[in-house]
Order: sequence, then C-alpha cells, then structure tokens
Amino acid sequence: MTNSALFFLLTRSAKNSLVHKISRLKNPRYLLPFLAGMAYLWVMIGMPSFSSNQVAHDAESIAPVVQSVSGVLVLFFGAMAWLFAPNNPTLYMNEAEVTQLCTAPLTRQQIIRYRWMRAQLPLLFMAAVAFAFAFRRPGIFPPYASVGAWCMVNLLLLNGVAAALLAGKLKALGFGRVGRHMPGALLVGALVGVFALNFTPPPPLKQFDEFMPWLDNLTHSGLAGYVLWPLRQVTAMASAQDLPTFARGLCVALLLMFALDQFATRLNTPFEEDALALAQNIGRRLEAFRTGGASGAALAKLQTAKPSRFKLAEQGPAWRAMMWKSVIAQTRGVSMRTFVPFLLIGVVLLVVMATQGEERFVDLAIVTMGSVITIMLVIAGPQVLRNDLRAELQRLDYIRSLPVRGKDILRGEVYGSAALISVALVLVVFGSVFAFRGFGFRIEYAHRVVIVLSAAFMLPPVVVLGFALENGAAVLMPSWAAVAPGSGGVELVGRNMLMTILRLILMSLVLSVPAGLVAAGIAAAVAGYRAGIDAAAWFAPLSALLAGLVTMLEVELLLAFFGRRLENLDPSSERF
Repeated sequence: MTNSALFFLLTRSAKNSLVHKISRLKNPRYLLPFLAGMAYLWVMIGMPSFSSNQVAHDAESIAPVVQSVSGVLVLFFGAMAWLFAPNNPTLYMNEAEVTQLCTAPLTRQQIIRYRWMRAQLPLLFMAAVAFAFAFRRPGIFPPYASVGAWCMVNLLLLNGVAAALLAGKLKALGFGRVGRHMPGALLVGALVGVFALNFTPPPPLKQFDEFMPWLDNLTHSGLAGYVLWPLRQVTAMASAQDLPTFARGLCVALLLMFALDQFATRLNTPFEEDALALAQNIGRRLEAFRTGGASGAALAKLQTAKPSRFKLAEQGPAWRAMMWKSVIAQTRGVSMRTFVPFLLIGVVLLVVMATQGEERFVDLAIVTMGSVITIMLVIAGPQVLRNDLRAELQRLDYIRSLPVRGKDILRGEVYGSAALISVALVLVVFGSVFAFRGFGFRIEYAHRVVIVLSAAFMLPPVVVLGFALENGAAVLMPSWAAVAPGSGGVELVGRNMLMTILRLILMSLVLSVPAGLVAAGIAAAVAGYRAGIDAAAWFAPLSALLAGLVTMLEVELLLAFFGRRLENLDPSSERF
C-alpha cells in the first residue's frame, strides 16, 4: 500500500508538471524561448554528418580514448562528491515532503528511494537527448548511448547521495567538521597515490602516436587499471559497438548502483531534522527572491554577513552607492569552493605545459587559453553575473520609490557587475601577455606594456556595454529577465540564447565607430614603424583609449534612455 501510494505521488506529480509546462506555452513569454531552445537542440543533435563512413571510422578509432578520459572524469566527480559531502545537504526535500513523508508510516530506505525516483524525469529527458544525438551519428547505436548516459548520471547521483548520508551519519555520531571531511580526504589521497605510481612526463602533444601509449599506461596499468576498470566498462556502454560490450558495462553499472543504494539505505542516517532545516532555508530563499530578487536569494544562503573591506562614503553620488551594493552582494555570495575545480584544472594544465619540451607549444597554449577566457568573459559574463537590475525586478515598486533617478540606478547596477568582469579580464590579459615568449622571437617589454594598456583601455568599456544592453533589455522586457531559483530547462536555454544573440548584434552596431578608431590607430602604428618612428607603437593604446571613451559615451546615452523608461515603468502592469 505504501509503495503504491508513493508511485501514485510520483506519477501524478510528473504528469501535473508536464501539463503545466505545456499549458503555459500559450504565453509568448514561454513559447518563444521554448522554440529557440528546441531549435538549439535540433542544431546540436540533428545535423547530419557529411561522411558517414568517415565518422563511423573516427568514432571507432577514438572510442578507447573517450572511454579512458570519461572514466577518469567520472572518478574525479565521484571523488569530489565525497570530499565536499559535509558541505552538501544530507537529503533534499521540500517542506511539504518533510511534513508528509517523514511523519508517514515509511522507512528511511523508502524515503531515500523515493527521492532517487523523483530525479528520474529530467534524467529520462537527458537520455532521450542522448538517443537523438546518437541517432544521427554513424557508429553510435542510439539505445546504447541512451542507456549508457542514464547509467552514468545515475551512478554519480547515487554516489553523491551515499557520500552525503555518510557525512550526516558521522555528524550524528558527534564527529566535527574535520572528521566528517576525513573519508573524502582519504579517498582523494588514495586515488592521487594510485595514479602517481604510473605517472611519467607526457610526450609532446604533437606526437600523438606517443601520447596514446602514455595515456594507456596512466589509466590501464598497475593499480590505476584495476580502479578504473569498472568505470571504463560503464563509460564504454555509450559508444559500444557490440552487445557483449554493452551488456558487460550494464552489469557493472547496475552492480555499482546496487552497492551504493545498499550502502546509503543501510546507514540509517537520521536526516529528518537536516531535511526540514534545508527545506525551511530554501523557503526563505524563495521568499527572499520574491522580495529582493536574485541578489536577495543569493544572500539568503549566507549564514553570517562578512564585513566589507570596501567602505561606502557618507556622501557622494547616488549611483556610486548602487554600485557599491552590487559589488558587495556579488562578492559575499562567492566561496572558495567555487574556485576549486578551476584550480585543479589549472594545476593539470601547468603540469602538461611544464613537461612539454618545445617553447612553441607553451606559447600556443598560453595564446589559446588567454583568448578563449577573454572571449568567454566578454560574451558570457553578462549572463553569468546577474546581480544587477535583473535581480531587482521582483521589488521594482521599492526601487521606483527611491529618490534616485532611473539613470543613476542603472549606472550603479551596470558598473557594479561590469567591474568584477573587467578586473578578471585585465588580469587574464596581463598574465597571458607577460607569460607569452613570442614563438621564439624576442618581444620587447615596452611592446607588452602597449598590448596590456590597449586591452585595459578597450575591454572594460565593452563589458560595460554588454551589461548595459542586458539591463536595458530587462527594462524593456522585464518579464523575460525575472528567473526564479530552480527554473531551467529548454525555455531557459532558449531565452539565454535569444538574449545573447540580440546583445551581440547590438554590440556590433554600437562598437562600429570605436572599432574603426582602433583599426585606424593600428594602421597608423604599422605605417609609423615602416617610416622609422620609434614611438609608433603607442598609437595603439591611444586609439584604444579614445575608442573606450567613445564607447562609454554611447553607454551613458543608452543608460539615459533606459533610465527614462525605468522611471515610467508601471510595476503593476508586469507579470514576473
């Protein structure tokens, strides 16, 4: 009776959620992003290959490499789950589920499995996407790819649940924070030691024939080979070329999932109080979002308010206070845990670069990484950092009541968010330029200073322009900018894609004049060098400075226009 009631709850909840999402497509606010998201998925998974035989041959040739790398990635994320388990909730449930399920005649094992089954609907959608992706790719059998993707994600999900429940059990037994981190630390240390036994300096990446045996030795021999063998079988399912390979991977995956399930359910961790506290905390965050926007929801997660080292002056322009508020709110919501994956990736890249004998490869890696990071910060920065007017739309009536002009509100919000991205951009350019050795050619110190100054003069105004356009779009279309915590899916992907494309088009139009000034400065520098003028290189930063000033003038005009629109915006006429 209990199992049938839980099954009814699961199926009815899934059906009602699906019906609700379909019914709201009558609203253009949801229909247009949904269509854009589906178009994006079709482009990603529906494009036919040009040469079926070549693609099939390539898929078969690189399958061992993909399986080895995928196995290492699954092991990495699984180990990180154990390392950070004490920081994660023991078991996530909303307040209604805690009230109903924890007081019902259910065992803890049944509640844990119910929560696992609740997660299957999005995972089944992901498996369907994998099926569609493999359907147009020769050499990949769609059912194998679908089941393989489902097994890998479920394996990571159950691994995270088991790690969190063990941390909760240790907490209930009286272990302190250090003691609760000890299992994860021991696991990570053991894995590092296992792979260190096989580690040798990698060969140059251009010698691919030598790189493959090195990777094979690192992941297949010794203790590392035994540790990764089960994960290699699981990751081999998605690209399996025959039934025995798929069946072997499926059996291993089911055995690992069964072992993690038994481990988690037999711990008998008292998670009820933690689940209730987490549910209440999430409720406070949702209420904070309704009253204070995304910034309020981010700050609601903080247990204590750290004092700011940046003091706000008692008197000054109103926009400077808005900027201070935006910067402080964003920095308080960032923890060191956010940077751990980037630090690990950086360490790996540094090791690879240090072991490469040729200077050209290191220079190529520096140029590539610096360019990619710079482009991503400029393009994706305004979408990642939303602690500006887009985060304040839920309390638009309060903002409208402030004795501050709309232009000043927008100026503070835009400059506050753009300042963080601008600092990161300048640091990336500075590090890349001074680490670059010139592909064997000597680059003068003064020339490096010229490049850094040119980027510092031009890139921050471009970032400010991107945030100004995003916030202006929030003023013109506020219903599109209000995104509640936990919302996502195809609609959010489509919405972000539409906003990004629109922003890039407008940025290209607005930057046409500043770009012309930069091009003229570079042309003058080249012509000056040919004529023998020693100071010709300084034409570049001077033209970048002029272009940056012109861009900031255009930004101020945009802020004035959007500020008047903000002052005339009626909060009661918008639905968020």
